[in-house]
Amino acid sequence: MANERKRVRMINSRTGRPIPDPDTIEGTVNIVSDDLDNSPPAGIHSGFSVFNPAPYGAIPKEVTMTRKSKPAAESFTNEEGYTETLNPSPVQEPTRQEIAAEKAAAKIAAKAAKLEAAAALKAEKEAAKLAKVTATKEEREAAKAERAARLEALNPDGTRKYVGSMLALADRVKQGVYVKGVTGQLRSNDELAQVLDGVTPNGVIQTAKAVLELEVNPYTHLNVGQQSMNLRNKMRGALRKGHLTIETIREYVEVNDLDSSVSIVEKAAAKAERVALAKAAREAKAVLKAAAAPATAEA
Repeated sequence: MANERKRVRMINSRTGRPIPDPDTIEGTVNIVSDDLDNSPPAGIHSGFSVFNPAPYGAIPKEVTMTRKSKPAAESFTNEEGYTETLNPSPVQEPTRQEIAAEKAAAKIAAKAAKLEAAAALKAEKEAAKLAKVTATKEEREAAKAERAARLEALNPDGTRKYVGSMLALADRVKQGVYVKGVTGQLRSNDELAQVLDGVTPNGVIQTAKAVLELEVNPYTHLNVGQQSMNLRNKMRGALRKGHLTIETIREYVEVNDLDSSVSIVEKAAAKAERVALAKAAREAKAVLKAAAAPATAEA
């Protein structure tokens, strides 16, 4: 049938409702001689669609689709003894949501493990600290009790004034760690102390600056005795490290005539003599005073 230009009444194929009066609509409509196939496509068994419009006012039913089920996976052993699988299940790639959820779960687990490890480490440190404090306290109590017992043994009648530091000094004297020097004062008994026994504090400072090659004395802010003590220890450190020898110190003291042992002994002897004379004078004065007391009483 040839195409012809005419006005027709048109029906909406989806709703089944007529389109407004064709008198108001003008246009070209192609009319073909073949009938339209309005049958639903294969696979649709029930329900309405664009190919099978529902009557006006009807409630469309859910469209059901029939799908060809996939055969289940089967495993068998081939002739060569290997296991083969027919129709294996495809590997499903994880979705973004699944990946994100897995990462979040792993992050939470790692954080929980980290917190647990930190808590365990903290508890372990606290336990070790408590054990150390307890052990130190017990040691101090034991040492205190031992000192008290020794002080009581050294001072049974309570007339001697022993204290803890003096007791430690007495122990060192017994062990030979401290001895009396030429000045009569206790000193250490190592080789350096023996070489510097007769050297004055100012002589020790001079010797230390020379043998240690010090441009300046780092202890000038202290008194002379403290300067001498610190510089002695500085020389002991150099001797331990091998940066200095005791022969170098002894040679410097001898060359510069810094050993004043003789003069110190002479001074000590002169002082002892003065003390003895003063004591004798006091005793003679006391005798004269006692002899004059009866005569005064008789008068």
